Amino acid sequence: MEIWKTRTENFSMLFKTIETTTKITITSSIAVMRARTMLEIQLEALEDVLSKQAQYIANYKEDKLVMEAIENESPENRKISKYRRTVPETKAKGTFRESLNCPNCRKTCHKKCLVPLSKLAWTCEAMTDGKCTVCDRKCDAKDHVLSRKKYRVVYVTKFYSGEDVAARHEKREGTFSLLQNTIHLIEKCIIDINSTALTKDALSSTKYIQNLTNKEMRKKGEGYEMRIQILRNILKHLEQNSISNLSMDYLMKS
Repeated sequence: MEIWKTRTENFSMLFKTIETTTKITITSSIAVMRARTMLEIQLEALEDVLSKQAQYIANYKEDKLVMEAIENESPENRKISKYRRTVPETKAKGTFRESLNCPNCRKTCHKKCLVPLSKLAWTCEAMTDGKCTVCDRKCDAKDHVLSRKKYRVVYVTKFYSGEDVAARHEKREGTFSLLQNTIHLIEKCIIDINSTALTKDALSSTKYIQNLTNKEMRKKGEGYEMRIQILRNILKHLEQNSISNLSMDYLMKS
C-alpha cells in the first residue's frame, strides 16, 4: 500500500540524519514518527469502515427499487417476499504473526504489532492515553489482546423480507451521515500525516479512495462491483467539491 511505502522512505531519511542531529531533535523526530505511525494505523483501519459503508449505500440503491415495487403490497406479502443482499461480516483468520486485537469490537487494531505482551498494549502506537484510536468506542488498552489471528471484513449474501428492506430504508440518512463523517476523518488524518511528511509525494483523499478501489478490484469479493461504483462516485465528487456537498442521490447514480 502507498502509505507503507512512504513510511519506509520516511524511516530511511530519519536514520540517515540521526548521527548529525542533537539529542533534543532526535527525541522530537521519534515523537513525530510515532504520531505518524498512529495515523497510518488509523487510515488502514478506516479502509474497512469505508468499504462497509459503501456497501450499505449500494444496498439502499437496490432497496429503492424494492420499495417502489412493494408500495401496494399487503403486509402478509411483505413478510414472505425475499430479497437478496450483499452484507459485510467480520471473521477471524489465523496468522503467523501476532496482531493486537479488540475482542469486544471484533477488530484488529494493529496488524503485526511488535508489543511483546498483552499487558503492555498501552505502549502500542494505536493507543493514546490508554485508549485505542482504532476502536469505534475508543476501548481501553487493557481490553486488547495479542494473538495470532486478525479480524477481517468479508462480504456474504443474505436474504431479507420486504419488511426488513422497508425498516432499513428508514435509516438511510443516518448511514449517509456516517459515511460523510468517515471521509471527514480520513481527510483529517491525511492532513495531519502530510504535515509531518519528509517526502514530496503527499497522500490525498482521492489517492486514498483510489487505492481502496484498486484493492476491491484485486480481491473481487462478493458484490465488489457495487462498492466500486459508490467509491468512484465519491472520487468524482471530491475532484471538484467538498464532502459536505455530497448527497445520497449523487452517490446512487449509475
